[in-house]
Amino acid sequence: MNLRDRQAERAIWARVRRELKASPALWSEYRRARTKVRRRLGDSWLVYLLIPVLGYIWIQGLINVSGEVWPALAVVAFWFLGVTGSSALSILTRLYDGVAVAACCHLPLTDAQVFEARWHGQFRRALWLSLLYLPVGIAMGGHGAEGWGNGLLLTVLPSCQYLVAFAGAVHLAAWAPGWGRTLFLGGCGSALVLLWGGSRYLDRLGPLVEAGNWLPPFGWFNQVVYRGVMGGVPMALVLLAPLVVVLLTLPRAWRRLRDDYRLGEPAYDPAGAGPEGEMVDATTEAPVESRAGGEVAALTTGAWEAELGRIERWVYRRCWTPREREVAEFFLGETREWTGSFGRLVWAFPVAVAAILGLGAYGPTAVFLAILFTVSLGVPLFGGHWRGFDTRPTGGMFSPVHAVYPIGFGEMVRVMLKANLLRVLLGAPFVMALAALGSWRLTGDAGLGLGYALKATAVYLAAMPVILVLRCSSATNDTQRPRFWIILVVSLLMLVSLAAGFSVFVAAKALHAGLGLVVGACANASILVAYGWAWNRGRFDLLTPHAEDELNQ
Repeated sequence: MNLRDRQAERAIWARVRRELKASPALWSEYRRARTKVRRRLGDSWLVYLLIPVLGYIWIQGLINVSGEVWPALAVVAFWFLGVTGSSALSILTRLYDGVAVAACCHLPLTDAQVFEARWHGQFRRALWLSLLYLPVGIAMGGHGAEGWGNGLLLTVLPSCQYLVAFAGAVHLAAWAPGWGRTLFLGGCGSALVLLWGGSRYLDRLGPLVEAGNWLPPFGWFNQVVYRGVMGGVPMALVLLAPLVVVLLTLPRAWRRLRDDYRLGEPAYDPAGAGPEGEMVDATTEAPVESRAGGEVAALTTGAWEAELGRIERWVYRRCWTPREREVAEFFLGETREWTGSFGRLVWAFPVAVAAILGLGAYGPTAVFLAILFTVSLGVPLFGGHWRGFDTRPTGGMFSPVHAVYPIGFGEMVRVMLKANLLRVLLGAPFVMALAALGSWRLTGDAGLGLGYALKATAVYLAAMPVILVLRCSSATNDTQRPRFWIILVVSLLMLVSLAAGFSVFVAAKALHAGLGLVVGACANASILVAYGWAWNRGRFDLLTPHAEDELNQ
């Protein structure tokens, strides 16, 4: 913590250092964890180190195959387009989510102070991460045909690109936060396609390479470096104009983030303190009235429903009972997520069709990835995101938010089941169409892929009870010291479910496949019933030693 007082910081550090040295165990732990790089990057620093190492290997292999730097520059352009999206998501997560942000709600800090503290941490982290891309630049700078000066320029190029990506992420988080995930999937996916196919199909991937080298703004940046500085073409420097605009408008985007920043709970306001030091809540709301018998509580007086997207509003009115609407309003904690994900699915569908038609000749891997990335945008493959399951620190452990509210297991499951079934049915036509197109592109038989897509959708629906159990189990201690008979029963049911799901795909007759589907659905439903029985009888606590959102810190 920066106290803005050097003398006080030195005095505090001298006292802390004496106490640390007095205990060999504490001093050893301090020496192990004092590295600034680890403190800046977090606990996942090994993952961050793995990225540039793999990047160096792949980029070097791509340069060796092509003999030129251009394909590698295209990979860098696509990759940092994806990094822009992921960095925007990281900025928003660090500002609005996580245990540290929740703790700030209980400290005498204003929203502006919390924003500056969270922002400075993200900025320092970006500076450290930019240095990790130097190995990727070494692979390009060591090409040997540009001379030592130009080679040095290519060496620092990826680090500079990362800083440009971070600047773009600030703009994205301020003006268009919903595009973060789309840019991440599109940019990094295209970079992986070039890396995967560059050694074998580089001649066929020429249009994709050319598109990456003109991709704004990262491809333009590469053009300036490669043509304007290294190639001696002064007119290429004109392409720096958009980058200059991005950097000049960066303070405005940062101010927008700061001015719009609000914590989820009322923060400390110096103007709201009374003469005796008591806090005066200026945001007093009308009392919430709730009638017994499962009737609708006047939680938001209709404002929440007015902000819902089309899919959420339809489910809210047609599928949920009044009590389930209250539970859903608490568990969602946000609006338009499903409608937004379905909109991304619609926009990604033609891109996936083009990818299958263009890259399907390279093998089933490209077809599978195109279908998987597209479907994951709109279908809740792992049960969907429900903010009521987010964990918060409680007495040295972590407890889900819903644990402090009178919500039963059956109510949670019914709300999630109804919503997920509708989302799967909305996404199923896209799955069928892409599977049929991919099968036709690979084998010439569209019916084969359509049949497998129908079976996969049916098996996924049959497995929905187990998916919901895993979602509820993520924030409990049910796996600590479980009883033997529970392990035996659940293991047997899981084996029956897996065997039944496998039989759906390998059965020669439709009757046998249908029978396997019914058996698997019954086994999964039995697991849900058994888990609900244990939940309602207090067989485990709603506590876990790890935070569910600890990776977002």
